[in-house]
Amino acid sequence: MKLTKWMILPLFLMGCSSQESNETIEPAEETSEITSVELTETKDVDQKYLFDSSDDRELEIINEILSTATEMDGIVDMIDPNYKMVVEREDDESETYSIWWEEEDPTQLSLMDWVDTHTVYRLEGESARQFEELIK
Repeated sequence: MKLTKWMILPLFLMGCSSQESNETIEPAEETSEITSVELTETKDVDQKYLFDSSDDRELEIINEILSTATEMDGIVDMIDPNYKMVVEREDDESETYSIWWEEEDPTQLSLMDWVDTHTVYRLEGESARQFEELIK
């Protein structure tokens, strides 16, 4: 009887820890509207303040960037970011992001939320190029 318990226990534990291949991710909670964005260049030791905006067009670009970014797979090991962005929302919530973007390749942009530093998001093509509109 004792032997049977010890044989069944590992099977039970394996069943509890296995992942199904068709898992779905629950949709994120609806976020409130962006009210302002502060962008700082961080290439040097001294941060260069770029802008603090509540312009509708710039807020629309930021919203597009945040809503179209896709999560990158795997473990990330990133260099220091080029930009820091603080997003303020209607509900007095704020989000801070590190951004990696180079003028030499404006079609590639990566960003990371300071709350979840283990996940990096990527934008490519025209979505990434929109960032150039903000800093020029």
